[in-house]
Amino acid sequence: MDLNNFLKSCHGRVNLHPDFVLNQCDPNTISYIRPFCPSGVENPIVGYIHKKHAQKVVNSIVKSFSSSDEEEEEDDEFELTGNPLECPFSPIKAQKVQVEINKPEDSHIPLNLLHARQLVYLKLKDEQFLSIPLFILCDGLKNNTILLGGDVYKGWHSRYWGEYKGRNDVEHDELSVQNMIETHKKFPQVSSMILESKVSAVINLTSATNTEEFTFIENGPGMVILNLSWRRPSLFAPLMTTESFINVQCTLGHETSPLHPLWHQLLFLEDLIEQLTYLKDECLTNRHNIVFPQFQGDIRGGANGQIVEKFPAMLQSISSTLYKRGKFGGQEDNDQKLFCQCVRDVIAAECIQQEFTDKLWTYLLECKSYNDLIECFKHLYKAVRNETFKPLIKSSNGTRLAQILKSLPGNTASNPEKLYDPVQLLIEIGIEKLKNDYTQAFLISKIALADHLKLEYNKKFCNIEYSEWWSTLNSWMIWLCRVHTVLDLASVTESMLNITTQSMMPVVTNALRYYLGDSSPIKTITSVKTLPPQVLQSSINTHFIEHHIPKAFTYDNWTLQLTSQNSNRRVISTFHRNSENILPKQISYQDVTNGETKEKLMDQTTVPLETYYCINFHVLSDHLN
Repeated sequence: MDLNNFLKSCHGRVNLHPDFVLNQCDPNTISYIRPFCPSGVENPIVGYIHKKHAQKVVNSIVKSFSSSDEEEEEDDEFELTGNPLECPFSPIKAQKVQVEINKPEDSHIPLNLLHARQLVYLKLKDEQFLSIPLFILCDGLKNNTILLGGDVYKGWHSRYWGEYKGRNDVEHDELSVQNMIETHKKFPQVSSMILESKVSAVINLTSATNTEEFTFIENGPGMVILNLSWRRPSLFAPLMTTESFINVQCTLGHETSPLHPLWHQLLFLEDLIEQLTYLKDECLTNRHNIVFPQFQGDIRGGANGQIVEKFPAMLQSISSTLYKRGKFGGQEDNDQKLFCQCVRDVIAAECIQQEFTDKLWTYLLECKSYNDLIECFKHLYKAVRNETFKPLIKSSNGTRLAQILKSLPGNTASNPEKLYDPVQLLIEIGIEKLKNDYTQAFLISKIALADHLKLEYNKKFCNIEYSEWWSTLNSWMIWLCRVHTVLDLASVTESMLNITTQSMMPVVTNALRYYLGDSSPIKTITSVKTLPPQVLQSSINTHFIEHHIPKAFTYDNWTLQLTSQNSNRRVISTFHRNSENILPKQISYQDVTNGETKEKLMDQTTVPLETYYCINFHVLSDHLN
């Protein structure tokens, strides 16, 4: 279906300028469309008008020009253009802007109401477009109508329109539920139909309120948006019947996250893997002159660049028993620490038993060259072979180094220095270390069970053929990224919601099921550094977050949908109230006193507290018997 061909056939009948074309865009990318799409309409067509050869612009960098000849020669780099896709109601505002090609954004010109109605009429007469929802953007000149559309679907002929009702405070009639119901009942036959209602509200928990406006917390690791829904038409959420969902967004590896030190270790693992990929065809003796990856996080080993000289003393400082971190296990359940604190304790080596290879990884982060790494392994093998150092290693340790060290005491015939690549062994113990830390963060905080982590899905390096090493490595890196993501999401959730660990358990369980399941958004890892911000949607018990539900009308946005229907007619009215303007910056309106057309400025910043932009959307449908 070609929308442009459809519009081309309409030019003569609607009297549109021949340079105008009708395009389709994703309704999810235009915030003011989605709240008004009736239930069941998942993929409406959003029609917008633009010039055929509109200049493609990304950054509108306004320049001031003088009349000098030198600057006139540079004018070829600049063009006159209109506002981008997000502002379809704005009039063309010509200005000189710097052009960046290959990243198109179209300029929009709104239709007047007459043209929009004609387009909808012609669309309803076109068989191929008959059943497709089509929203036409209007200039808001008459009756503040900003959207117009219509379709015929499953025997129902529907007409719909949107109205901008102004910016009003909470005392205004536009925020009266009773007035909304009365407006809905004014449509024909509605008073004799059964009325159904659905209310939804959104609270951005990342915002803090002051006496004048909403302000957002800067430099935060993420945000949590609370979505509430209930049935009875009311401004305030009834606690007993309200369903709650949270939308958690986080930036992985953010510097304020308690998991930031582990993120640095994950990045170092990736650097090692990149080096190993580059050097895998080189023999060990050819690596000495190549720059070794440098760990960028905090190092607590204390070698100060002298890892080879101090490595023997480091080994001697390690007990022959499992390296004991602390006595967390003695805590009572009623003294349970919060999740973020448990993560910090794990990272600080204060609450669980850390085995030798984990401690070794921490030491080897200080290696400055391949020679440092090789010399440390040589000394380790010698100390274990001569039994001057006896590390105890857990049976669950899946690294080849653990297997080597168990078989090495007294075995003078073994020569692991030449048999095993030290970079590979370092990568393996790094993965083992992060696996242990991530697992303990879940278990000690008691926000998840070991079975939820699906550790059994990954093979142990000590149990595979060498030909499987790279595929096993990739599997582990994906698992580490997924689990780190869940932990980061959990830390944002706890920080923003201020709820107990027990209250977080269902959210974390949902996150693990999602990220470790087949529908995980992290399926392959091109680079850990380029992983995008992650988003988790989860239901949550309303009683857990009731302290965030406002007692006054201070939602970020609130929507009431009223539906009345019988066998012949269906009427849907949606009343949307938003603290931020979701419409484009300007719409026109007719001055009542002198008939002059003026511009109604609607800036897209937040409005004063308890002041809302009010928009209504209506659908009238008749059954074609």
